Amino acid sequence: MIKRNSSQLQTEEMIPFMSFRSLSDAHRELMQERRDVVETAVFWQTVTTFIQRAEAAGAYLDRDEDRQTAQTYLDYWGNHLFRAGQDSPSAILAPFDVNTQPELPDELCPYVGLDAFQESDSHLFFGRSALVKQMLAQCQASRLIAVVGSSGVGKSSLVFAGLLPQLREYGRLPSEPRTIFPLLVPGSTPLTHLARLLQPKGVDGADWMIEHVVKFQENPDHLLNLVNARTGETAVFIIDQFEELFTLCHDAAERQAFIENVFRLVNSRSQQHSVILTMRTDYESYLVKYPLFQALMSQSEVRVGPMSAAELREAIEKPADLVGLKFEEGLVE
Repeated sequence: MIKRNSSQLQTEEMIPFMSFRSLSDAHRELMQERRDVVETAVFWQTVTTFIQRAEAAGAYLDRDEDRQTAQTYLDYWGNHLFRAGQDSPSAILAPFDVNTQPELPDELCPYVGLDAFQESDSHLFFGRSALVKQMLAQCQASRLIAVVGSSGVGKSSLVFAGLLPQLREYGRLPSEPRTIFPLLVPGSTPLTHLARLLQPKGVDGADWMIEHVVKFQENPDHLLNLVNARTGETAVFIIDQFEELFTLCHDAAERQAFIENVFRLVNSRSQQHSVILTMRTDYESYLVKYPLFQALMSQSEVRVGPMSAAELREAIEKPADLVGLKFEEGLVE
């Protein structure tokens, strides 16, 4: 149920919807609110505010199809107010104004720049729907999902902003309930990082990590046992930049122990644990020393290549559309 207070309504009142998508999203939310709440004075004020913002949105909508749909929304809510005996605005879409450009504060910039997308950026992540679909299918077929591609191709963004939101929202993993652990980056001491990730609250950090780093090295099932004892449910691990096992970790025994513990985790019969990892293609050959893990990787790979022209166009245009920005004809091409 959506709740609004008077200060929120006043803040929204004079801000038009600057894109058709934001207008449509607000219409759907209002429809849901109508189903969920009693039609109170606050609800009618919410409807009135929506109509005012939608009327003003006409200045930003240039496509005939979008304008027709927007006017349909206005007609619907205007009639709803009328039938309820409430005062209604005119509910007429404003003419498109070619000179109107939305003034956006920096925090509403729809692009993340050179940084990797995070899960919180998922609403801005476009252009990779086919790969996300492939990864979701891989989640059903395998408990290891290896996202492999060249440096800078967008592997991390694909996992964080593409795959993870889908897993959380729709529960696309083979077993539930599940615990999705925070991100793990191996670094120069991967077993220490792994122990820190699993450290219970309220225990001495240094002593606990030293103890369990040793146990990881002594027992390749220690990660599995630790996770089973801690969560009692399916666990999902996300390992970003898996190649750091070879570029930063110079202790062969520690590297071996880390890989063996991960391998045993995803091959457990007691729980359907999963691991999602990203790795650069130029370090795949380093796995030859770990044939069992290499074989599992080869069966679980999702290859990430450069975006196609259509994918790039979507990645550029769709985020801009969310905030009402438009490109000059032919500029994106």
